Amino acid sequence: MPVETRRGPGGGYRLRPGFKLPPLLFTEDEATAIVLGLLGTHRREVELAPAAIEGALAKVYRVLPISGRERLQAIGDNMMLLPYSAG
Repeated sequence: MPVETRRGPGGGYRLRPGFKLPPLLFTEDEATAIVLGLLGTHRREVELAPAAIEGALAKVYRVLPISGRERLQAIGDNMMLLPYSAG
């Protein structure tokens, strides 16, 4: 992937014109870990806007096969997270 070190729009590098990053690909187990982490953010008192969490979840769900999406939605609908307590 050809990268130039001139300042890009969001940081200190940019791809050469005409090149794009490949899409992220996750295994079903990796997607499960991502979804569970996102679902647990409010219980862990992570200060993220609900819209950011919902947007990320929607993107992950959108690219999963139907069977994986249904499995993760069932897990999310039926799991119970206890409040975090340091100790």
